[in-house]
Amino acid sequence: MSSIATATLSDRTDAVVHTESLGWGEATLSQHGRGTLVAAVLDGLAAEAECFDCAALRDGSSAATRAVFRREHGIVWAEVRVLCADARCRKAAEQYEQEHGHETPDTVKARAWARAAYEETRDWAQELAAHAVLDANLARLRASDPDAANLLPEGCFSAGLTGSNPGFDVGNAVQRYAAAKQLRRSDGPVLRPVRGLGPGCRRPLPAR
Repeated sequence: MSSIATATLSDRTDAVVHTESLGWGEATLSQHGRGTLVAAVLDGLAAEAECFDCAALRDGSSAATRAVFRREHGIVWAEVRVLCADARCRKAAEQYEQEHGHETPDTVKARAWARAAYEETRDWAQELAAHAVLDANLARLRASDPDAANLLPEGCFSAGLTGSNPGFDVGNAVQRYAAAKQLRRSDGPVLRPVRGLGPGCRRPLPAR
């Protein structure tokens, strides 16, 4: 089942929520599994993408993790929503609401989902930007600090956020870097005898 709803985001952008859902009884679900149910929903979303020629729908049709399940009267529903700002989709959504009603239970839920999804996306973009700044600062530090170059790989802050380098623990690496700098600061001056000033006279060697 496909539906479409208009939404206005917090920055006043006119957007659209595409919803694709499908419900199976317990027996069918037990026979085929949730994965097959989700695949059927995503197939429907892909068909909608071709109909609307919508890039957001094409991207969403491969995002199985977006599926939400609910139970109603013995039926298990899988539902996927996709947010887009395509002008053609917006026009279609406005026409759909004129024909089926502007305020329905599903449109209210879809708009609430759109606001939450937009805020989450915006927060994620801000985090990515902040970590990109950290990586830019790290690149300059690596050029002048051997400890940083040895312990903190290039781009490690963004990689830690996105999980693109799962074998690397950026938090642990930062702690090791801080410990290395603390060790260097705590190294006291090394004393050596000074020729000609007697056996008890010493002066400091440069710190390592």
